Amino acid sequence: MIFEFIIDRKYLLLKLISNRNNLDDIEKWKESEVTSLLGGDVISYIETRKETVEEIFIRGEFEEYLLKNNLDSKFLILMECSLFQKYYQETLDYSYFIKEKWDSIKDKINAWLESKVKLSLFYNPINVFISHPKLNVGKCVDQRNIFWGHFKGLKDVNYNIIYLCHENLHALLPNEKCMPKAMKLYYDRDSSLNAQDYWKLLNESIPDYYKMFDFEFDVIHTVIEFISDNELYTILSGESKYDMRHKSEVCNLVQYKELIKPYWFLYLGLSEDEINKRNSFSSLYNIELSEESMLSIESFIDFLINNQDIRKKIGIKDLPSNISIKL
Repeated sequence: MIFEFIIDRKYLLLKLISNRNNLDDIEKWKESEVTSLLGGDVISYIETRKETVEEIFIRGEFEEYLLKNNLDSKFLILMECSLFQKYYQETLDYSYFIKEKWDSIKDKINAWLESKVKLSLFYNPINVFISHPKLNVGKCVDQRNIFWGHFKGLKDVNYNIIYLCHENLHALLPNEKCMPKAMKLYYDRDSSLNAQDYWKLLNESIPDYYKMFDFEFDVIHTVIEFISDNELYTILSGESKYDMRHKSEVCNLVQYKELIKPYWFLYLGLSEDEINKRNSFSSLYNIELSEESMLSIESFIDFLINNQDIRKKIGIKDLPSNISIKL
């Protein structure tokens, strides 16, 4: 993995104005200096997009908005105010804190990803836009851009590293070596087709299609968590991190992790003692991996997705062999 760390002042200002975490000092600043300079309409435009700030920034939508409304000079004024300068300096310090740690262990991590995880195609540089840690963001927008900043990373530098790797893995998986059937059906659509319309069409044409797609995505996401949040974090910290997981309403992979964990330990080739040290009991009896599934992380994921025992326990049918999509 190659990270290009970036601090973009316009993005940071945009993130501050959106104030997704409702920080008191930022809210007071918005009510006084920002409102006085920009007006309510501009603030409303940014606030209503606070969940997709990163996307509109990368797409250039925000830059177009600035130019259209002659806001560049006003943003420059806001960048000179004391609150912005404070957050900007703290973001610089935070970025240096992360970069220094990454530079010291990147060779070790990349060697582990290549030899133990058997991940390929991970040496393309990816931009990491650093946000202030109090503004909390962790997002892979596309295969070239990650946004990161979290308050937990201030006390534990490894927390930043494992989640940067987590987001980078989202940019790498799935890929041309590993593209499950339901996901491939959606992503291989004609470029002239509207994504939302095609999604609706697939669900109308194939019973429970969305469940098949979600199953494939969740298996991949589970493997990503095992690689970064659990095993890599365990290696870096020297203690088991197998209780780490996303715990949001929209991302609950507990069932998947319990089903896949024995296969994951088998894939890593861990001994019984190594498994016990991870404080995570998992019987390896009555399961096996094919030789092909051990060749790479992509082939391992394919094995999991096509594993009939896992599909049965999750309640996912196979994609029909004869599919007719009427456009």
